[in-house]
Amino acid sequence: LRKDIPVYGPLNCDFVLENLMDDLVMWFSSGGTKSVWHYDDYENLNCLIAGKKELILADRTSIEDGHMREMGSYSDVDVDGVDLDRFPGFSKIKFYNATIEAGDCVYIPTFWPHAV
Repeated sequence: LRKDIPVYGPLNCDFVLENLMDDLVMWFSSGGTKSVWHYDDYENLNCLIAGKKELILADRTSIEDGHMREMGSYSDVDVDGVDLDRFPGFSKIKFYNATIEAGDCVYIPTFWPHAV
C-alpha cells in the first residue's frame, strides 16, 4: 500500500520511509466527521489530502484530567460541549488547537490526548 499512496515532499526520503514509518494506518472520511477525546500508544502524523480539519490536543501530562475510561484510551467527554460538573478535570487542561488544510501535516506525540 505504501507504494500506492503518494508521500508528501518533506516526508518522502529514505530515512523517514525506512526508519520512522513502522506502521501505516489511514483514515478516510467524506468530511464533517470528528473523533472522540482519546490518545494513541504510538506516534501520529496526521496529514490532510483535501479540505480543512480542526484538531484539539493536550500534553500527555493531562491524560488523567481528560477522564479517560479505565479500559481503553478514550473518554466520554464531548469536546464540543464539555460538562465541567461531570468532567471537572477538563478545566485544568491546557489545550493546543491546530487547523490544517490540504497538504498540511501535524505530528501528534505518543499518549497526547486529542480529538480530530
